[in-house]
Amino acid sequence: MFLKMPLLIATVLVMTNLMSHAQTTETSDTQTGDVSARQAELTTRFETRAELTQENVDQLLTTYPLINSTLQEMNPPQTPEMQKIMSISIDENTPYEGLGTAFEGTDVLQRLNAVAKDNGYESYHEYAQMADYLYQVYLSQSKAISVVSKTESDNPDAPKVENLPAFLQDGRQPSERRAKFQSQLSELYKEFHITDETHNVFAKNYDALMLFFNPPS
Repeated sequence: MFLKMPLLIATVLVMTNLMSHAQTTETSDTQTGDVSARQAELTTRFETRAELTQENVDQLLTTYPLINSTLQEMNPPQTPEMQKIMSISIDENTPYEGLGTAFEGTDVLQRLNAVAKDNGYESYHEYAQMADYLYQVYLSQSKAISVVSKTESDNPDAPKVENLPAFLQDGRQPSERRAKFQSQLSELYKEFHITDETHNVFAKNYDALMLFFNPPS
C-alpha cells in the first residue's frame, strides 16, 4: 500500500540517505547554478504568496483524504529516481510538490490532477503548493520546539511543549520561556515569509492539521 504522505516523506528520506552513503557524488558548476536558480524561484514564491485563510485550510483538509486514497488505490512504484526527486523536495521544504514532480507524465499525476480539480484546485500542483505552505508552518513550529528544548536540557522539570501556538498564548506559562520560543519561531518563520495572520489561522485549526501531518497508523 502506498504510504500516507508524511510517512512517505520520512521513508524516502531514510532510503535516500542510505543510498548517499553508498556512493560518492560530485557537484558541478551547472548543478550549483540550477540549485541557486531554484532557491531564488522558491524565495520569490514565498515572498509573494497570499496569507493563509480558513478557506484554504478547509479545502485542503477535504481534499487530502481523497488524494491519499487515490495513491493507495493506484499503489504506484517508487523508483530510485522518484526517491531522489522526493529527497531534493524535502531539502527544499516542498515535499508535496516533489510528489507531483516525481510522477510527472504518468497516469498517477493525471488522476491526482482530476481529484484536485474536482475539489476546487486548478491542478494537483496548486494543491501541493498549499500543502507545502502548511507544512512549512508545521516544520517551523516543530524546529522551534526542538531548538529551544535542547537549550533546556539542564532543566528536566520544564514541561514539554507540544502545541506551540497554544503555549505561546498561555499566560500561565513563564513569560521568559514563552519569549524564547517566540523568538526562535519568528526566526524560522522569516525563512518562509510566514505572517502572523497565517500563524493564527494555523493555530485555530491546530488539532485538525496535526491529523494531516501525523495521521493515525
